[in-house]
Amino acid sequence: MVERQTKFEELPVFDSLRLLEGARSVISYGEMTIEKREKGVRTNVSNIEVLLPFFLDKMGLIKGRLEGESGFMKDPTAAIIGSHLHNIDALLSLVANRSTGTLVKSVFPTYTPKERLSFEHATDDIISFERGNLFELMTGAVANYKEIYLKNKAAQFGQPPLFPGVKSNIEREIEVITDPQTGESEKRLIDSWASEFMKPSPLTWEFRNDVILQREVDIVLNLANEGLQFTGRLDSIVRLERMDKLVVSQITDFKTGKARVKTDLEKEIALRQILMMRLMAEWFTARFLVGRKSLNMETSAFIFKKNFGNKTVERRLDQFAYRRFDKNTGTMSVEVADISDQSRIEMEKWLMWYGAMVHKFEREVRNLIRNKTQFDIRNLELVK
Repeated sequence: MVERQTKFEELPVFDSLRLLEGARSVISYGEMTIEKREKGVRTNVSNIEVLLPFFLDKMGLIKGRLEGESGFMKDPTAAIIGSHLHNIDALLSLVANRSTGTLVKSVFPTYTPKERLSFEHATDDIISFERGNLFELMTGAVANYKEIYLKNKAAQFGQPPLFPGVKSNIEREIEVITDPQTGESEKRLIDSWASEFMKPSPLTWEFRNDVILQREVDIVLNLANEGLQFTGRLDSIVRLERMDKLVVSQITDFKTGKARVKTDLEKEIALRQILMMRLMAEWFTARFLVGRKSLNMETSAFIFKKNFGNKTVERRLDQFAYRRFDKNTGTMSVEVADISDQSRIEMEKWLMWYGAMVHKFEREVRNLIRNKTQFDIRNLELVK
């Protein structure tokens, strides 16, 4: 089942400009620290979930006690299911776009040969298909993918667990992927993909067969003024060439499960992640998507710099959206992330503050990232 497309509403977020006014000394310190460094601190969009609450807590702007634990101690089941369905979603896009054999490499420009192996095996015998039997073809491709993927995992089974008496990550991953409930979620995703691909006006360009598709593209964004380096992965990049030869893209982030945003703190984190992903998608499009040729992989990721205030850059991205799939119901929906001119200006100031805080608490930041710390913020509120 596919829900209609929605747009993000303007979220009631924390007043970051007020925060900036009260943090001049922090920003000045951060700017001086940044100027002395040749390289920025490496982070990613997901780290905002940890670092932003940490910084606000340091400034006394959170009500309640901020408590965290190492991500190494967390049950990996949800992460395994999410990652697996992510791979299945990428595989289904390959099947729908008839990307087989050597074409798989162009679809995954930053994947290693080992990472592409399961996808190549799954699509090896797909040449053409009738639209009516797409579901059966996708089902067969998923079975082929799991066969080679699990075989490779089983070959690594001899590795010891991280903690005595606890199953190894590989052992747990094999259990989760072969669980019948996971199989049911796969069927729901296949059904959603096949039905959406048949529609004359699908939710996103991903479900069209007249576009250039790339998946799981690793990127590195350098923010020199902020002393930051953001790494990320663009789940789905789809582009077409208009009559005026201008390449326009849609970039989609695939999510499993339902969005959970309740408190002001959670809304602030979600908004910062949305805006950051939107800006990264715009700058990536302007820098690399030129002409109809495929992305040429030169390194393990595409490296670029920010580009604030360029209206041409903004118009090159037709849409950035979250495509959500509920594994329990099979519902697929799309949430389009728009950004206003005011939000762009405010986000640039926020990034300078964020970079300053990263450098002020650099040692703690590196430890939080290294330990994969996770904070429970469900009952925490921002100071008004």
